[in-house]
Amino acid sequence: MSRHSPATTEANLPNILIIEDNAAIRKMLALFFEKYCSCNVTIVASGHEAAEIFHADTFNVVITDIAMPDMDGNELARHILKVRNDLTKILAITGTPGAVDRTLFDGILYKPFSFSKLKNALTELCNGIQFKSRGIPF
Repeated sequence: MSRHSPATTEANLPNILIIEDNAAIRKMLALFFEKYCSCNVTIVASGHEAAEIFHADTFNVVITDIAMPDMDGNELARHILKVRNDLTKILAITGTPGAVDRTLFDGILYKPFSFSKLKNALTELCNGIQFKSRGIPF
């Protein structure tokens, strides 16, 4: 995993943008990508920050929480859909299933979710994503 700016991404690896306001979940996601996934990852805590970063880089997958204080995941997805190319996939992660506007997302993971479910979702959404040989627990 590498947290990156547009100038420091590793070529030919998928770029993933993660937006999660909960520090513990951000830490868990960072651990997952560092240990098990070969990709470039940017992790931010707010929808507004993600919207700015999205304009500065190209992402294969955006993973966003839904319930966030400044800009919720539905609003962020609407913003991304206005400016993205058709190759960007958007995955919602939420603990509140009724809060998700399903028409905006390519996939949804419900909290709590396992690393295995995250891996499966990423495999479906991101062509070329590779996982490191170490087994993914739970």
